[in-house]
Amino acid sequence: HLCPDGEALRLLAAMLHRCGMRDMFLPGMPGFLSASQAFEGLIALRLPRLHAHLCEEGASSCVPYASRWFLTCFLGCLPFDASLRALDCLFFDRDCKVLHRLGVAILEHHENKLLRIRNDALLKELGRVASQCLQVQALFTAAYKIRIRRSTIRRLGLCTAGGAGAAAHAVTP
Repeated sequence: HLCPDGEALRLLAAMLHRCGMRDMFLPGMPGFLSASQAFEGLIALRLPRLHAHLCEEGASSCVPYASRWFLTCFLGCLPFDASLRALDCLFFDRDCKVLHRLGVAILEHHENKLLRIRNDALLKELGRVASQCLQVQALFTAAYKIRIRRSTIRRLGLCTAGGAGAAAHAVTP
């Protein structure tokens, strides 16, 4: 039995609020801007070679690919069973930190391939790498081995909350 549209929307809104994702969908998308700034900082900390390559190629902003990852909670980005597992983790953990973990794990898995790609092809490949993660168990094992503190995400995401350049400062994950 399917619930009415209004009830489904209220349920989704309540779940997103409990997971700390409400701000991602407010006018101006402050939550997404903060999350993407934090994600860029995590890439710089955890994958410095890839971060340098992205900067050299003019692809240092994660917004073109991370917007799809974070705003959809990886639905339609990962293979279907992995997308469902990402939602399970998000709702079970009640924390959108899993989105950062998955993003970093995806980039770690594809780092060597991404380091060889240049120019516009790099952004195209960044848009595809999540869908190429066919080893679901390995992806989630790698993601949950990545230790990320909420305080680190908050500090790295400060650029949009107030201090320009906050993510550029080295922060211990």
